[in-house]
Amino acid sequence: LHANDLRDVPFDYKAGIHTLALTLGKKKGFLLYYFLNIGAFLSLILLLATQKIPLTALLPILLIPGLVKIIKQTSASWQGNNEYLVMLEATAAKFHLQFGLMLIGGFLLDFISRGL
Repeated sequence: LHANDLRDVPFDYKAGIHTLALTLGKKKGFLLYYFLNIGAFLSLILLLATQKIPLTALLPILLIPGLVKIIKQTSASWQGNNEYLVMLEATAAKFHLQFGLMLIGGFLLDFISRGL
C-alpha cells in the first residue's frame, strides 16, 4: 500500500488526498518504504532468535536477492526514474506475495516434519 502511495504523491497532492507518503515527504516516505521491506526480514530473525517461529520459517530469506533488486529500483525511482516508480506498486505486490507464500511454506514444512 505504501508503494502505491509513493507512486501517487503528485496526484494525491493535486487532488487534496492526504496519505502517509504525502505527509512524510519524498525522503522520509522512501526511507519508510526501505524500513518496511527490510524490517520484514529482520522480524523473521528476531522471531527465530526468541524461538517464536521454527527454523523453516526463515524460507523467505531466499528472497534477499529480490529485496536488493527492489531497493536498487526504489533508489532509482527516488532519484527520478519514473519507469521504476510506476512499477513500484506491482513489484511490491509480487514480492509480498512471494514472501507470504514462502513464510507459509516454511511453517508447512515444519508441520510436516513434526508429523513424520
